[in-house]
Amino acid sequence: MKKILFILCVGLIFVFTQRISAQADTVCVKTIKINLTKTGGTSGGNDWNDFTVFKADSTYALKDSTGTSITYTFYNEDVWDSQSTTNGVTGGPYPDPVCLSYWALMEKKTAEIELRNLNNNSLFYLEFYGARATTGSRVTDVTIGESMKSFQTCNNTSEKAIFKYVHPTDGVIRASIKMNETESDANWCYLGAIVLREYSLLTTAVNNLNQDRFSDLLFNSPNPFNGETKITYKVPVTGLVSMKVYDVAGREVVVLTNENKTEGEYSQSWDTSGLSSGVYFLRMSVKSDESTISVTSCRKVVKVK
Repeated sequence: MKKILFILCVGLIFVFTQRISAQADTVCVKTIKINLTKTGGTSGGNDWNDFTVFKADSTYALKDSTGTSITYTFYNEDVWDSQSTTNGVTGGPYPDPVCLSYWALMEKKTAEIELRNLNNNSLFYLEFYGARATTGSRVTDVTIGESMKSFQTCNNTSEKAIFKYVHPTDGVIRASIKMNETESDANWCYLGAIVLREYSLLTTAVNNLNQDRFSDLLFNSPNPFNGETKITYKVPVTGLVSMKVYDVAGREVVVLTNENKTEGEYSQSWDTSGLSSGVYFLRMSVKSDESTISVTSCRKVVKVK
């Protein structure tokens, strides 16, 4: 069993793991589940948001999975072609089998949706689900930023589109949905539900550990930068050190370090001459040799022209 602890610092995430208690999913501080249905369709229950209006320029105020109203909203920009109250994704790859309905979009059309008023100091994990409607192949493409994921949305019992480490732009995550005409043998694609998980920055005491060892683990200068930036970091426990860079869509950009290191302080230079300007996340994880302690530190970095 693992106990996951977080320490708050602006733009910086520390995660401490000890084999004591609790599940790994306790790192998620908020879950929002959106059921794309129609009036008179199947309700997802108190922990789901049932969005029934599929006309253009429609907005829905969201609640989290506890039923608590929050400031986040779901915005649908375009008209979808149809809705169904049957053959949703019950029995499919849902976190819970509740949705019997879905929205449908014909080929040669793209629907744009947005999740708005999000916390800019959080990272988000998004899952898109299809339907079990009819047979055949109906592949849906979902694009966030420059990252695109494709998944089977017809007779689907296992696939979903997953986006990790997504950072909002001015509080907004925008997604485009369309049918993959090359991979599909029909003229429809489906979207049954969206699950959004927020990973925020919390403050918790570090029990039975020297807290000084786990402070200010990761730093780079200059930041913002253009060209080269120097990364300094602490390895609080001897073990495997992995340092990677991700873009705002959650795609891995480069692996800077992946090797065993002893406890201590280190530095290295990162040449970003081939990197486009923008916001990135520098993520370092350390796993002790005994696998009893796991530490993750994530820093927001910015490259300018």
